This record gives sequence, structure tokens and C-alpha cells, in this order.
Amino acid sequence: MRELGETNICPACGHINGKNSTFLSYLPPKTVLNDRYVLGMLLRSNGESGVYIAYDTEIDLVVEIKEFMPGTVARRLPDGSLQVDDGSRQVFEEMRSEFTLLNNTLSKIRTLANIIQIYSTFEQNNTVYAVMEHIEGENLREYLADHFGELSWDDAASLFLPTMKTLGELHKIGIFHYGLSPETIYVTAKNQMKISGFSIPDLHNRQSVINTELFKGYAAPEQYEIPMDSCGAWTDVYSLAATIYKTLTGTMPPDSKTRTGNDNLLPPDSLNASVPKSVSIALMSALTISPKLRTQTMSELKGDITSAPRGTKPSQFQLDIPEEKRELREEPEEKSSKKYILIAMGVTGAILVVVSIFILLYLFGGQGDDTSASSSASSSLFSSSSEDASSASASSSSRATGSTSMQTEYRMFNLLGKDVDIVTSDPVYTDVIKITIGDQIYSDEYAKGEICTQDVDPDKPIEKGQVVTVQVSKGSRYPTVPSFEGKSVAQYTNELEALGITNWKVRTVTDPDKDPDTIVDTQVAPGQKVDLENLTVFEIWVVSR
Repeated sequence: MRELGETNICPACGHINGKNSTFLSYLPPKTVLNDRYVLGMLLRSNGESGVYIAYDTEIDLVVEIKEFMPGTVARRLPDGSLQVDDGSRQVFEEMRSEFTLLNNTLSKIRTLANIIQIYSTFEQNNTVYAVMEHIEGENLREYLADHFGELSWDDAASLFLPTMKTLGELHKIGIFHYGLSPETIYVTAKNQMKISGFSIPDLHNRQSVINTELFKGYAAPEQYEIPMDSCGAWTDVYSLAATIYKTLTGTMPPDSKTRTGNDNLLPPDSLNASVPKSVSIALMSALTISPKLRTQTMSELKGDITSAPRGTKPSQFQLDIPEEKRELREEPEEKSSKKYILIAMGVTGAILVVVSIFILLYLFGGQGDDTSASSSASSSLFSSSSEDASSASASSSSRATGSTSMQTEYRMFNLLGKDVDIVTSDPVYTDVIKITIGDQIYSDEYAKGEICTQDVDPDKPIEKGQVVTVQVSKGSRYPTVPSFEGKSVAQYTNELEALGITNWKVRTVTDPDKDPDTIVDTQVAPGQKVDLENLTVFEIWVVSR
């Protein structure tokens, strides 16, 4: 970050000299803040803030500037300042105060080497800025991609064990991250781990007015609760353990929401045999669904990971049995096995005799079952004979008359995840059950139009014609804003409406470098999530004709 000279492309941030910023919600390159910091390109953003690369002209240093910018309650004015929406002033001020306190607290911590350092904060443009350390490195997701997707435990330990200690120290003073993941953890060029992305709690709270940021596979289950009252150190324990799990196995853990009903999390050592057993056990404990049963602190996690597996005995305590005694002990086993073989042969012979008798009875006892069996095989439900203690006499009577007495047993379909239009028009379902559709509900698990609940459990016995009420997904309440690159306004708004973002509004801007009707920005940046319940309007900036 210094004067470009004759070149037009900045080697530090990639900005092309003379080109306007794509994101109108954020400050353009070359903006000067606090009479000291020259901004470069926007590096990343979320519902709370945007982070720019910048140049400190006083000490000739490349830094990063984090701007408090909650896009759902504030707008960027042409002079660069923020205008808070009507009715949102109080919540904006409360969040700004939290942002300022958090970053001022972090700026006083100089002894923890595993966090991105905060140098200072200042106010301008009706908001707050934090000046941060800029590191040469990449986030853990990119780092793993450069290392064939996973690390050995020895390599991972050198990165994560110091990080656990740092997080434990932060927890002691009441600072929790709630967003640990391969996206927010960095590895420097000197192979040191650095934690970034410390944010106000509202960013990771689904009840917040700002767009939340929860990393699938790494967010703890209690973070999806409303209200989010049960979070604490154990929440960061879960997220860090999930990140280590990914690092050692190359596999992202299942989303914690899906584990509450059917926990399909595999032990790390079953995916990578080189993972030490003690590490695998410790990670599974730290990834426990229940916050109360989970590993509670970073120091506990570190102790569990570095300790020997619980319940094991050292090999030197095994009895040394002489060879001749070992042979004597094996002889009874050989005799015993011969005895069991003879018994098994006798039982098998008896079973064959019984089966032969039933075959003969079937061949000469009438053909009345054929039609019933054929009908049963073609049904999507299954039929079963009604048998009890007197079944032998009933069966005998059936053979005498050349027919069998079969009672059809209907069992409930599993409709979850099926398209409601297909289910309600397919005779396979409608000939057996009567389907009524209840309220549409939000669902992150099922796509829009898919059945997400049914009031009769799958495989439960039912009567033919039984009424079954289902609820249909209307998609996620927190859809991700799609990219607008290369799309017309009509194409983009159709895509938004498919996600449930129906309250969009087009605003025109002047940009001589862009063709008319080109989308240049959106109220919420692509890749971020929006809360449909709290989204009053979604603005799209389009170049005027």
C-alpha cells in the first residue's frame, strides 16, 4: 500500500486505478480516514462490518480497517457517512457501543500472539473504525487446500494448542468469539495461527436485526436457538473442535442442527487412522450436542487432547503365560468347538425336515394365495398374515377350502423431503391416505416446496383413507444473497423471489463506466445472509439509462 507510480494495478489489494468500487455500500478506494489512513479495496464483509486493506501514512505500514456497517439498519450517503434508518437509532447505538467496547478491549491486549492485533479505534462518518494488524498469510480453508485437504496431528497440534490457550485467556475476561471456523482462523507465512473476526454477539444471534453469520458445520447447536441464552466458552469449544476435526480428516462435521435428531458424526480416527485415539475421544467430547455434557473450557479441551486415552492399561501389565500352559488352555476350546459343531448339525437337520414338510403342504394344498401374493407385491405398502397361538388350525382350514385369510396392514409413508405437488397427485399416496396441507414454515433442511413435517410418523400402522396433515417448507428464513454478476435485472429479481426476497426495490445510479441497466451493487453484499422476517426492503442499485 503505497504510491503506484506508473502501474495502474495495486500489487497489495488488486485495485485498478481509476475504476470505481463495485460495492456502493462501502467506501471506495483512496478514501482517507482520520487524516491518516488511505483505504484500498474491501477485503471482506458481513452483517456487522466491512474490512478494508489500508495504508497508514504516519508510520508507513499496511493495516486493515474494520468499519462498523450494519447494512440492515443504516445506509451510505454520498459523502461517505452513514444514515441510520428511522426507528433503528437505538439498536444502532447499542450495537455501535458494543463494537467500540470490544475493539477497545482487544486493543489493550498485547501479549496474546494468536489473535489479529487491534491497534486503535476512532470515530468518523457517524460510525466507528478499528485499525487492525494486516498479516501475510491465508485463512485455514485456503491453507488446507494448499496442503491436500488435511494435516497430520503433529502439524495441527503446533497450530491449535497455542490457539486453545489464547482463547482460554480471552474467555477469562468475558470475550467469546462465536464464529470460529476455517474462514475466521488464519495461518501466517511464519506458520503461526491467528484468530480474526471478533464481532459483537448480534452477528451470531439468529434473533438479531442484522444479517447473522453462522458457519454451517462449525456453529454449535445452541447458536440456532432463539433466544440464544445458553452460549458460553463451551460454544467456542464446539466450533474449535469442529475446525480441528476438519483439519485432521478433511471432512466438515455435519451441521449441528441435523445431529439433534440423528447424530451421524463419525469419530475422527475412523476417517483418518493416523489420528491418535486420545485426540479422537477428546474431539468427540467437545462436539457433544448438549452444552451441559460437552467439554466446558479450552483448558479442559487442551488437557483431554494431550492426555492418554481414558480406560486403557499399559501393555507391560499383561500376563506372560508360558507356551506350554498356553497349549493346555487351548485344548478344552478345541473339544468344546467340536461339541458345538455336532449340536449345530443336529439343529440344522431338524430345520431342513420342517421346511420340507411346509413345501410339500404348499405344493399340494391349493393355489388360493397366488392372487393375494401378487397383489401384495405390487403395493407400495406391505401385507402380513394375522398369526397367533391358534394359527395352525386357521391355516389348515384355509388349505382345505383352497384359500387363505390375509389381512392388509397399511403403514405410513415417509413423506419428508418429497415434493408436495408430486405427493398430492400420485395415486401411490392418494389411494391410501388423504393429505391435508397445513401452514408453510421456514426450513434450512428442506428446500422450498418439500414436505418438512407430517403428523403421523413414518412406518406407523394406519387405516386406509386416514387423514395426514403435512407442513411444507417455504425455504430458509436466512437465504444467501446471490451474485448479480452477468445477470439482467429481470433475471436477478426472479432469483431473489425464488429465495423469498420479494420486497426488492431498484434504485438508479450514475456510472459512466458501466452500461445502462447494469446491476452494480445490492443493499446486502452477495454471499451474505438476510433475515426474511426482518428485511423491510432489499435495494438493488442499477445504472440509469
